Amino acid sequence: MTAGGNIGERLMAAGNRHYGHIRATATHWLHAVEIDPSRIDDYPLYFSGGMMQRFLRAMPRGAALVGIFHDKFVRDAAPDRERCLEPLKEDA
Repeated sequence: MTAGGNIGERLMAAGNRHYGHIRATATHWLHAVEIDPSRIDDYPLYFSGGMMQRFLRAMPRGAALVGIFHDKFVRDAAPDRERCLEPLKEDA
């Protein structure tokens, strides 16, 4: 399943049915975790390790679910990656 499909699946489970809204929300969350929104139709299998970590944090956020962040991940995040976690912290 594509990156957008993974996020969209959670949105549909939450009751969203409008394709344009689902795709826009997926694009928003990919951008929020610093993944190029043009990768929405790419398979996460081809993402790098760091990109995969960021993608896994975008998936539940797209459906407005409460995320649980492992303290070690947040505490040990590299300074250049700290800014991509900010939208996720602000939304929690």
